[in-house]
Amino acid sequence: RAPIISGNSLPPGDPQLVSMIVNHLKTQGLFDQFRRDCLADVDTKPAYLNLRQRVDNFVSNHLSNHTWSPHLNKNQLRNNIRQLVLQSGMLEQGVDRIVAQVVDPKIHHTFRPQVERMDSEREGMKGEEEEVGTQEEAEERKEGKSIGKLKDEVLNKDVDPLQSPNEKHHINQKARERLKEGEV
Repeated sequence: RAPIISGNSLPPGDPQLVSMIVNHLKTQGLFDQFRRDCLADVDTKPAYLNLRQRVDNFVSNHLSNHTWSPHLNKNQLRNNIRQLVLQSGMLEQGVDRIVAQVVDPKIHHTFRPQVERMDSEREGMKGEEEEVGTQEEAEERKEGKSIGKLKDEVLNKDVDPLQSPNEKHHINQKARERLKEGEV
């Protein structure tokens, strides 16, 4: 299968390639759609429920070691707990499991077909653009020949060299109108 971003020579998994693909998906509106699809059912997955329970237990255990007082600095306590949760590594493991349960099943059945369809449409549009370019070039060549014929017609007419600029403009205007109507 052709890569999403054609013309690249970056190996799969390269951060620059990943960034290019994500940016391309964002410009096509697919990234937000994929994110919504994943977040829609994340809270029903066992990995999420398990991680939430583990974090809740961790926080409860940590708070059980502190005695509440009106002078307790809640912000400092909150930041301390946040740092401990991050340092524990439970979030990294939990998120990996969530991705495995939520994202991985959608990759082959939902995301890849949409990305490939988008890529095919983009390739098709590129072909159409080339075709349109070819048609435009043909029309320009035809128009160039027509303009040449019109110039010859105007030059071969019995045109008085002393004709006023207004009369010359009128003849040229008629020639342009004929060109637009496709008479030539």
